Amino acid sequence: MIYLDSSILVARYLEEPSSGKAEEIWGREDEFVASALTVAESLIVLRRSALRSKSSASKKRLQTALASLDHDLLRVSISFDLNEPVALIRREPALAECRASDAIHVATALWLLTEGSTVDFASLDIRQRKVADDLGLPLLPVDYSPR
Repeated sequence: MIYLDSSILVARYLEEPSSGKAEEIWGREDEFVASALTVAESLIVLRRSALRSKSSASKKRLQTALASLDHDLLRVSISFDLNEPVALIRREPALAECRASDAIHVATALWLLTEGSTVDFASLDIRQRKVADDLGLPLLPVDYSPR
């Protein structure tokens, strides 16, 4: 199972240096899982990107990206449970080394791992990846320009 951070999904819809790696991860035959936070973050980043551009073409690209996101999310199991990840955040001081939303992603993946799932963590965020690695979460390798 691969835990997807929003950076992987967003890179699929926006032209970024890391888009190729995101496509490579998405092309795997693995089961994908994400927190509901991944959905919210992806929507916000896509809308923010379109707002910054302000062109009529960006509105069309936004609609295309949102439709692609909706379609892609059919392939992702979404975890709505925040109780266990928050309890883990309360117990694990190392999670304070990244942003709160990133800590939720790492804690959710760690919780799934402790529940007996085989989980690889996929993110393009270097700080988040370091915290995940420090906590023993298996990382999918990525070659990219760090965010």
